[in-house]
Amino acid sequence: MPQQPYNHQTGGAGGTKEHANSENRQSESTGGQGDTYNNNHHGIFGGRQNTNKVINQEAFQAYDASLPLVPLKVFCDHYRLDQKVQARLEKMEFQPGDPIEDVDSWKEYGFQEISWNRVKAANQLFINQARAGMWKEYES
Repeated sequence: MPQQPYNHQTGGAGGTKEHANSENRQSESTGGQGDTYNNNHHGIFGGRQNTNKVINQEAFQAYDASLPLVPLKVFCDHYRLDQKVQARLEKMEFQPGDPIEDVDSWKEYGFQEISWNRVKAANQLFINQARAGMWKEYES
């Protein structure tokens, strides 16, 4: 039987709200597993909801393999990040353009909130400028 597309008006894959709610109950009773639509907008992918937090979609889209490989020292010098910050970034194995919005281990590397926010801002500026054509001398 072909799978019906999600219907926002009925709250499920075709049928009525009652049908979608019974599927939701069935999914809940099996721990969210199976191929039923569990009425949480993740069911369109089939099966249970993925609760693993890796990176958010925006951060994933921010990572772009076509970004130029700019040396960390050049990045830090350009965005006025001092040598202590550079050393911490090296320890993290950070490369300019890496998706870091959801990195929550920054304190483990010795960052304070203000310095980590400075790194995030510099990295986002780097991504925007690289996409706009700056940093061409580092493109491969």
